[in-house]
Order: sequence, then C-alpha cells, then structure tokens
Amino acid sequence: MTYTQASQYASSLWVGLKSGATSLGGEYVANTVGSGWQMHTFEVNAPSDGLTLGLGVFGTADILVSAPSVVKSTAIMNFDTFDKRTNWRNHVDGSRAQVVPDGRVTGTPNWAVRVTQSATGYPVRNRQLALAAGRPYPICFDARRTTASGSSQAELRVVSGGAQVMWTSFSPSSAWSTTCSATFTPPSDDNNLQIRVSTGDPVLVDNIAITAM
Repeated sequence: MTYTQASQYASSLWVGLKSGATSLGGEYVANTVGSGWQMHTFEVNAPSDGLTLGLGVFGTADILVSAPSVVKSTAIMNFDTFDKRTNWRNHVDGSRAQVVPDGRVTGTPNWAVRVTQSATGYPVRNRQLALAAGRPYPICFDARRTTASGSSQAELRVVSGGAQVMWTSFSPSSAWSTTCSATFTPPSDDNNLQIRVSTGDPVLVDNIAITAM
C-alpha cells in the first residue's frame, strides 16, 4: 500500500527483487498525489534463492509504503505461521479475525479461520492475497461446521476495486470438505477476499488455494 505526498512522475516508485546491487525483476507502480492509500499487486519472477526485496524512486518523490507482502504463487493459505495469520481482519469492525488452532490436520496445532454469522457485513477478510489485475483465478478452500449437529450456510466473495467479481456459497457439514469457486478475473490490483456465515452455526475455513490460470 502506498500514500503519495509528492511525486515528480506518475510512476516513481519501483518495487522488485534484487541480488546485491543487481535488480532482477520488478515494476514501477502508479502513484497519484492526493489519492490517499492505494493498494498495488503485481507478479515478479524470482530466478534464484537468497534475494532481497528492494524499493526505490525515479526522480524525486515523497511516498509512504505500508504492509508489503511477498506471496509465493503456489503457496496455500493454511494459517499455520504468523505471517499467514496477521493480515486477516474483521471487515465489519476492523478488529482481527478469529484464527484458531482447529485446522484440517489433527494432532499438533493446525490453524484455521473461524467465521461467524453476520447480517451487516463480512467478519473475515484479507486484502493482501496474491490476486493481480487481469489474471484469471479459481479459489478452492476447505471448510467444516464447528458443531456436530445443526446447519450452516456460508459465502465467500472477492471484491475488486470496490465491486464484487466473484461469489460462491457453501453449506459445510461437521466433516471437512473442499469447495472451489468459478474462475474469475479481478479488474483491479485492490482485491478483498471476504467470508461470512449467512445463517446457522460458525464455520472453520482452512487451506485457501488461489491458482493463477
């Protein structure tokens, strides 16, 4: 995310990968003075291991950068490390989402996000997932109801640039099962994946896979 206070050019900020002083791949991102905080997402190929994330400017600029995330394209969002848990928020009140040690794998703690019922919004969301504008994706995920009996109706959607571009509903049982969305193409770099339970008992969601087609 960037906040541009002054910039000589429309795309002054460079973000990419470096090996020592050598730039191996990156992109100049658009930075517009007076547009507030802007989200940017782009793909870059890493030709080797041991690289560093580099930021720089062309010309003169005063740009704030917040919350950078580097996501491997084949990574599964399994909530099992702190970096994967930290960006999940409650979209209704801005608090942290409920991430609990009740994921699909039994035994040692395996984490999942707990989704509750809400009529006013989506209590689970993440704006920092690997969804780049113009690329088609399906999303698959595991889910189960938290109760042995009862019922749940839940939904997962993606909002891109303020408009809903994908929505799928699912009705998990007390056993883990996998649901996949239809393929969709986000038009914007600013993408927000959101989940809620519309009726019934809370639901656990784990192993979210976003696959670039």
